Amino acid sequence: MLELKDISVSYGPVGALHNLTINVAPGELVTILGANGAGKSTTLMTISGLVRPQSGSIHFSGTRIDTLRSHEIVKLGITQAPEGRRVFGPLTVRENLLLGAFTRSGHPREVEKRLDWIFTMFPRLKERKDQMSGTLSGGEQQMLAIGRALMAEPRLLLLDEPSLGLAPLIVKSIFKTIKDINQAGVTVILVEQNAKAALKLADRAYVLEVGHLRMEGPAQDLLDDPMVQKTYLGVS
Repeated sequence: MLELKDISVSYGPVGALHNLTINVAPGELVTILGANGAGKSTTLMTISGLVRPQSGSIHFSGTRIDTLRSHEIVKLGITQAPEGRRVFGPLTVRENLLLGAFTRSGHPREVEKRLDWIFTMFPRLKERKDQMSGTLSGGEQQMLAIGRALMAEPRLLLLDEPSLGLAPLIVKSIFKTIKDINQAGVTVILVEQNAKAALKLADRAYVLEVGHLRMEGPAQDLLDDPMVQKTYLGVS
């Protein structure tokens, strides 16, 4: 479904990704792990077209996308819920969600059906649909960011640090929702600081270190790996 082949990205003279190769099959839930500065968010932004690679290629369902603009990539079926949520505070919950459906503006009935599905998945958002998004709690804003990304009916959903700054009970709820989304047929790439939870949730995992791919494999194998346990799970 998705193939990154020998992708290199730099910010000025600083290399962020070095010949990175990643593959994601339809229906998978894949997590990308690594310390701060490893290149995890850069990987997602490169897939989304927000960052341009210096070399390499990205193909999605047979179409090369690393030369496309971001909105063209969204139309192909890739959306992202960014780190830090980044909801539009002065707009209502409903207005934020409708912005996520901008590529489907010609199908109002489908958009309303999609909105109803989001409200079923996140009842809290339905309760607050007319509330200004900037007044929501952190967990509610994360629900809104994911819901907004889902409004475009993606085939591939990119999630960047969905548990960041949230209380444990909210994190548990968000992770259950991510699993439900994946089981509903949406392929997911998850970047997550909570490595243990991410590995328990995912089918496969990649580990980045300063822009280089260091490990990859089934998530359970990495969960049991002594190096991963010591470096990312705090097991001595």
